[in-house]
Amino acid sequence: MVQVLVADNQELALAGIQHLLDSQATFQVVGEVNHWEKLPSFLQQYTPDMLVLDYRVLPGFTANKLSELLKQYQSLKLFILTTDTDHPRILKILHMGVLAFLTKDCSQKEIIHAFHAVANGQKFFCNTVLDLLTDPDAQNPPIHPVAASLTERERQIVLLIAQEHFTESIANQLSLSPHTINAHRKRILKKLNVTSPIGLVVQALHLDIIRYQNGQVVLTKLYS
Repeated sequence: MVQVLVADNQELALAGIQHLLDSQATFQVVGEVNHWEKLPSFLQQYTPDMLVLDYRVLPGFTANKLSELLKQYQSLKLFILTTDTDHPRILKILHMGVLAFLTKDCSQKEIIHAFHAVANGQKFFCNTVLDLLTDPDAQNPPIHPVAASLTERERQIVLLIAQEHFTESIANQLSLSPHTINAHRKRILKKLNVTSPIGLVVQALHLDIIRYQNGQVVLTKLYS
């Protein structure tokens, strides 16, 4: 049983999270916190496995306080479910060791998948957050694909696709959820200006992201 502490001061959000987790036998909400100053005592009292947090609406929150809290509770799985869409702030929070980051406009199905992914030690980011992180200038995308625009994680996924691995296999190898892999694939297709896995591989070869070496597909070490 995964014990969950919810830190949020919006009654509708608290009720919604409680309802979602009540439908899942794996999870139990052990407490609800509506102010940051109450959080340390609740963590000591309930010792939860997972903290669900909307830092944007929780009075008393600061990023420094969260950083110190995570240093103290290093095994705590942090699940952000928030109204925030500010790219620099999201990036700062993610660097603290968040396992899941979703916005409150995500579907119930997506949120439930995220809870199960985090319970299994996997990371889960919703499409909205992935778009913010991988393409902050999405409204003005480059006309021509550039190899250097791919992140290291995206290059790894390109390689595994070229090696004919399916989504589940890629997810297992990278310790990510299938949902996260699919979201990465979507971003890669957009960045490389292609519409299919075959087109992706052809474009990756053309841009020298991958190459054939001794009968195998490998990543190119240097990128222009």
